[in-house]
Amino acid sequence: SPGHWWFQWVAFGMGIALICIWARALKILVATVGIGYILYRWWAGRGVRGGATAADTGTMAHRR
Repeated sequence: SPGHWWFQWVAFGMGIALICIWARALKILVATVGIGYILYRWWAGRGVRGGATAADTGTMAHRR
């Protein structure tokens, strides 16, 4: 069709698809970082929750 820019609708549709892809990637990134942070906090706090720190689990040479 002369005088009608039909490709603008194609570009518009591709733009919507691109926004959906970015949103999905952002959702996965946020979930991964959130789960990683929770696991890090759990791993770092394991020794303290048991009532003994890492220094207390060594030999008796530390204690006086």
